[in-house]
Amino acid sequence: MQELYDIEKIKQLKALYFRALDTNEWPLFGDCLSEDCVANYSDGRLVREGRDAIVAFMSKHMSGPTLLSMHHGHTPEIEIVDDNNATGIWYLNDLVIDLKSNTQLSGAAIYHDEYGY
Repeated sequence: MQELYDIEKIKQLKALYFRALDTNEWPLFGDCLSEDCVANYSDGRLVREGRDAIVAFMSKHMSGPTLLSMHHGHTPEIEIVDDNNATGIWYLNDLVIDLKSNTQLSGAAIYHDEYGY
């Protein structure tokens, strides 16, 4: 039963992460990350290390009154590794609309997450 509870908590964390990103709630977004987390974007060509660096990067590139985004994580594959760690694979589907330039970007990716709790 504990494993199911842990999996559900991870799912809720990922949902909160996406909502905080899309609503530009940067302190809340940061709360979803560990201090020593690492983010790899563009197939590893762009790496940000640490919570502060990731929040600064995302807030710089995903904020603004004319920028709207919608990020959805799907089909989570969460594996409880031990009493304190888990891994997760999520499909991402996102839409970013820039009202200023009247453009939209639709994207997809796969997240490979590690969780410590």
